[in-house]
Amino acid sequence: MITTLRNYAELSQFSDAHFRFVLKATASWCKPCKEIAPLFQMLSSAHAALWYAEFDVDKAKDIGDFYKIEAMPTFLFIEQGQIKQTLKGPSRAQLQGAVAAFSALFLGGR
Repeated sequence: MITTLRNYAELSQFSDAHFRFVLKATASWCKPCKEIAPLFQMLSSAHAALWYAEFDVDKAKDIGDFYKIEAMPTFLFIEQGQIKQTLKGPSRAQLQGAVAAFSALFLGGR
């Protein structure tokens, strides 16, 4: 399941509730974001040791500003509020590898 975040307050609550998660920065006009969305959805089911969230940079500008998002899609791998890895762009192979590696660190629970 992917949670849609609408503002920084929701991000803060999500981060407080979830130890580790993958955050996707997207935009409604971003064609590469739309193309990689089905893979992100599939990965959220296949790697359930992690939580998943996304936000639209135009609707949740405060989140984009906080993380200094400059490209879409951007994927942030976050543990205890700290960014552990950042992926920019729609590379399917990089995203699959990064999610698998991040998830493998935490097998056994969310």
